[in-house]
Amino acid sequence: EEAKARLNPALSRRSSDGASRLQQLSARLDSAHGRMLGDARRTTLQSRAALGQAAARMEAVASRLTADRRERLEALDRLRQTLGHTETLRRGFAIVRGPAGLVTSAPVAARAAELTVEFHDGAIGVHPAGAKPQTAAGPDRTVPDTPAPRIRRPRRPAPEQGSLF
Repeated sequence: EEAKARLNPALSRRSSDGASRLQQLSARLDSAHGRMLGDARRTTLQSRAALGQAAARMEAVASRLTADRRERLEALDRLRQTLGHTETLRRGFAIVRGPAGLVTSAPVAARAAELTVEFHDGAIGVHPAGAKPQTAAGPDRTVPDTPAPRIRRPRRPAPEQGSLF
């Protein structure tokens, strides 16, 4: 019984010391948990703000790049149109085609029985001087001097030049 009398206060003291230590550690843990949650909220808000700014910058850059590339594409298309054969025809040139395709020399044109000459406003059939025209009936038949029907192409509206500045 004497041991019991000595053990009870020691056990009680040990138990209260443990409870006190547990309360201290619990308070420290609650404080650390609160700080960590606050830091996480702050970091989240800062990250959201940075993400919003980056998204706004990306949208502005994407719009500007799209506009720049559209202008470049339109400029290249205008260049393509000026270098194309239809613009060349509008400047007074003609395209000569024979039975085998495009005619690029006088000797080839002289050997052809019939040629097609394309101008900016249509095409006509012609017979080279000195060439003997042939018909479906044979080479001995003559071909009447009626002009070939004109082939008309629809006119395209002239492209706008755009700003030079």
